[in-house]
Amino acid sequence: MTSILFSGKAKTLASICEPQTFNTYEEAYEYFGDCELVDAYKTAKVFGVEDVYLVNMQEKTDHIDFVELVENVPVDYFVPLDIHINDRFYDLVDGAYLHYAVDYMNRMSPMSKVTVLFTDEHASLYEDIDEYLEAVRKGRDAIYKQTATQNGGSRIAYVANNLLNYPFANVALGCLLETTGVLDAIKYVGLGNSVFDLSIEDMGDMEVAYFRTDVDGIAHGENLLNFAPNSSVVKSILVDRLLKYIDAYINVDQYIGRLNRPYIQNLIRNAIDKAFEALKNHDT
Repeated sequence: MTSILFSGKAKTLASICEPQTFNTYEEAYEYFGDCELVDAYKTAKVFGVEDVYLVNMQEKTDHIDFVELVENVPVDYFVPLDIHINDRFYDLVDGAYLHYAVDYMNRMSPMSKVTVLFTDEHASLYEDIDEYLEAVRKGRDAIYKQTATQNGGSRIAYVANNLLNYPFANVALGCLLETTGVLDAIKYVGLGNSVFDLSIEDMGDMEVAYFRTDVDGIAHGENLLNFAPNSSVVKSILVDRLLKYIDAYINVDQYIGRLNRPYIQNLIRNAIDKAFEALKNHDT
């Protein structure tokens, strides 16, 4: 079962900070109105995501309370449309400004399976690639300074908003991470061109994912990194995704506390073998 969560400002005041699911696009439109949040629902359905959760955030500060609720939604990826990687709020406790992205990293449980995919202003708003890369670097550096040594950095990632035909590249990446086979590369026919032709040389050492469209019109997700420390095995979004799948398939809780006899060892080994066999044959 594939699922994803989007947040954004709806045209109605219905269900603020309360995730909702809908059977059809028409139901979502009637409930939340004509807005980017409902547009994201439609996009996710085109990509083939089965369960799409929408949460109405009328103010950016609604996210301060939602941090404690996001882990209750059965998804691997949370994609905010209403806050960008650079957005901050004034933390009354610390008496200082704090990035929403860092707040999510700090306050989500260490056991959380949710990754928050942030983006920034659309690349079309910039005069040229140099101006855009300067803005991307600024956004990345502000977060990196606060996450470089934090294990929780794997819970947040930054996607360059560089797709010409999509207002939110993080929506596209989140949907592809959900619907692409766990052992497959992230690529898709139909995303269209990019505003700027980004390359790995442009990204340098930055933890910024981006899409590159080849001559055959296939868009490839590249530089798929999160803000985990550079030495962490889950620095790669794809490795992090793979480990989440493995964790979901392998269930040995029933053997915890039982005597470590050969019989129990064989049961655990069989459970692990079965899980990996299922993973090998898993389509998404």
